Amino acid sequence: MYILFCLLLEALLTNSLIKEFQAIQNYLLIEIFSDDWLNMKIEVAENQVIMSEIAQDSTQYLQLYYKLKIGQQYKLDIFTLPDSNVTINEVPFRTCPNNCSNYGDCQNLECRCQIMTAGERCQFQVVQLYNKTQYSESLKSHQTIIIAAFYLQAQLLDDQDQTRNLQIQSSSSIDSKIYLLQPFEYPSQKLIQEKLIYDGQLLSIPVELDYSSKFEKYHIKASYYSFILVLKNTNSQTQDMVLKYQLLDNDQKFQDFILVAILSVISFIILLIIIYIVRRRCQYLQSTQIKENQEDQSENIVIQLMPIVNPVKDQDCVICLDPLDNRLCRQTPCKHVMHDNCLKQWIQKQLTCPMCRETLNDLEYVPRTFKSRNQTSNTFILSHQGQPIVQSDRNSVRSMIITRNRSSRLAVFQ
Repeated sequence: MYILFCLLLEALLTNSLIKEFQAIQNYLLIEIFSDDWLNMKIEVAENQVIMSEIAQDSTQYLQLYYKLKIGQQYKLDIFTLPDSNVTINEVPFRTCPNNCSNYGDCQNLECRCQIMTAGERCQFQVVQLYNKTQYSESLKSHQTIIIAAFYLQAQLLDDQDQTRNLQIQSSSSIDSKIYLLQPFEYPSQKLIQEKLIYDGQLLSIPVELDYSSKFEKYHIKASYYSFILVLKNTNSQTQDMVLKYQLLDNDQKFQDFILVAILSVISFIILLIIIYIVRRRCQYLQSTQIKENQEDQSENIVIQLMPIVNPVKDQDCVICLDPLDNRLCRQTPCKHVMHDNCLKQWIQKQLTCPMCRETLNDLEYVPRTFKSRNQTSNTFILSHQGQPIVQSDRNSVRSMIITRNRSSRLAVFQ
């Protein structure tokens, strides 16, 4: 509903001029005046409709020419704002736009502008900046301004006669074209592609411009070069722009390069240190896990070498304090009987008898290899692809125990 209302209001506020005529002159001249210029649409009909959208920058006057054929019938529709004044005339020849702005002269159908003006009608007054690094301006919608930043030749060159790059940025997004003009060249005549050094948007991120390919050394060292900035606000709203620019020292650029290189080397060294620490930590955890596995296997063999006995009635396990009846029990070398599960859990914590504190892996029938858990050939805890216990070594232990005479085996448990 709001869109329909706006369209209706625009239709009511828009003037439409319709003219049908037979051409008697060579040109059709349309002159438009407006205090606040906005877009305008013109339709010219000669067998077919020709449409053109017009938008001028910072101007209050415009002339449009259409080439005519004498004797041809034309129909002309013009849509303008109510504040705009429009005149339509047929003229025998085309002249310069009336009233070239800023004292421009009409020569050969073109406006010849003064030194610090520019544009087709000389409508732009060039802003001149000397020895400044910042400029502020409020740009209306679709407004264009031209700025000239002047530098002496000695300022553009360093001690080695190398050009110093120009760094420039803007507080808001602005379309820009930047030109480099030699001494005694002016924007009214020399804004051509050969002088262009940058074409794009200026943002808050600084842009570094290398203009060395466009620079030509002049024989007068006190002469001024000019960076011409053509800035345009393409947004539909007014923007407050703060422009910052400066010449960079080549020494500073080299120092920045050295700083970046040093920081890169330091970062690489820190990365290597982190990798080394992580690797050492992984190796430590892996070795710790292997040792724990070896200890577990050692404890399992110790418990397996203790015989299974019938539980004694009316006696309790010294570990869990539950009766020994009806549960699997084992006898330690010091002839104490305990539950099998309780004894396994006890051995995981320490290899001493819970009753008499006798060392369980230091008796005669237990091989001495259990005392050293890191031996290789004589130990029973070997690792092969995650399978620790070597069966042949276990059998050798058993055979060694079996081959003992009966009296020695019984003496162990007396």
